[in-house]
Amino acid sequence: MIKILAQETLWIALLALCLPATVPAAEGEIAGAHASPHAKLRNVDLNACRWTEGFWADRFDLCRRTILPNMLRVMEKPDNSANFVNLQIAAQEREGKFFGNDWSDGDCYKWIEAAAHVYSLTREPQLDRWMDEKIATISKAQAADGYIATQIQLTDKQSWQDLRYHELYNMGHLLTAACVHQRATGKTSFLDVARKLGDYLHTVFAPRPKELAQFGFNPSNIMGAVDLYRTTGDRKLLSGIGIGGTDFFYTNVLRRSGDDVPLLNNDSAVRWPNNSHWTVPHEGSLLGGVTILETDATVLPAAAGIGLYRRVSDGSPREIKLRLIPYYAWCNRGRSDMAVWLPLSR
Repeated sequence: MIKILAQETLWIALLALCLPATVPAAEGEIAGAHASPHAKLRNVDLNACRWTEGFWADRFDLCRRTILPNMLRVMEKPDNSANFVNLQIAAQEREGKFFGNDWSDGDCYKWIEAAAHVYSLTREPQLDRWMDEKIATISKAQAADGYIATQIQLTDKQSWQDLRYHELYNMGHLLTAACVHQRATGKTSFLDVARKLGDYLHTVFAPRPKELAQFGFNPSNIMGAVDLYRTTGDRKLLSGIGIGGTDFFYTNVLRRSGDDVPLLNNDSAVRWPNNSHWTVPHEGSLLGGVTILETDATVLPAAAGIGLYRRVSDGSPREIKLRLIPYYAWCNRGRSDMAVWLPLSR
């Protein structure tokens, strides 16, 4: 599997920059890392410090006074690409058809997460009421088994058929938003939705069905699973959501000076045959000492251009050395049972 980083929307990134820096801290912290024995860095409590003046104080005030209320206003419009209306339809609070992109639900959850962060500092009753209203709708939109994805529920699409439907992406943001909401408000209304969703995802992914092996292509479901584990203490969540909980390996292509090795969506760039010879060396100086997988592979050269996603050119494949780093070491987790899912050459 190729490790791919995903970009988040600008407004949530901006708000994150307005929040406190990473220092030793306690149980109300942003990331809940007090519950993670392998975490090296911890955060202050959500409301332990605040910007008082200057550039970031101004940015935070902009988020509080302008961005949050105006984004909510826009996201309540049925013709906006990301909107709460789809959730209202799924909750049977209004009639209509699904409209927007497949990650519309995820943007709604991000708004709640941002609102919870701001509320933890301002304690504004209006923010609390807005969050309560949206969470009540989300709770009613959730299916009895815990599934929630309006891009599926309100259309003729079938669940777990195409990773581009963004089911896990959206669900991961729900899990994280619910944990932040609980830490900011002390309420469990959104966390109850997240627990139910987590239980559902565990039943789907814990058996490790091969047809769903590539569904964890976006990191939000991994982060959400860890957030929910840290908040609830339920360790099964680490083994039941997408690719969390097993020692999956991420590819690290060894690069020589001048190499241009593409990191592309899915497995189209780097290939190794089914009969590859693998070695299993232990590297004591890497990530605190890890056992890696290593083999020869081929890579298709990237086309001209910049950015994370680039088209593969028609050039000849090149021989490369491929190293697979255990996921537990990359994300700073403890060891667990190992499963490895690898794409095969066609």
